[in-house]
Amino acid sequence: MAETLQIEVKFNPENYESPFGLPRRIEVQQGTTIEWIIKEPHIFEDIFFSKRRFTRGMKFTIYFEGSSAFEWKSESLLVSSYPPFFPQPYPILVASGKAENKGDHKYGLKLVAADRASNSEPDYDDDPFLRVY
Repeated sequence: MAETLQIEVKFNPENYESPFGLPRRIEVQQGTTIEWIIKEPHIFEDIFFSKRRFTRGMKFTIYFEGSSAFEWKSESLLVSSYPPFFPQPYPILVASGKAENKGDHKYGLKLVAADRASNSEPDYDDDPFLRVY
């Protein structure tokens, strides 16, 4: 039976190398389901009250610029700027997929203010690696 790996999305704007606390490299067996989740509700307060302005909400995006381990290359979650921020109970699923394509894949998690979501420049970005064997 295939396993599920949950990767918790955190937020620390002072950590420029990994503002979301993601592992720098993940290695999983082909067929493993990977879920990027938000477990702690305070993450939204931390983001909304950070030095950057998120007046209308925020958009989290998991993306693969080159090869992807999944059937998709990009998955997004839009979050309102008004409490309770998101109607779903915690944990909140940012993205999920079954790792089918073997190889080394560089992926990213970026956060953009919703009113600037069409702008390609993220407010925060994290770029780790995913290896599927």
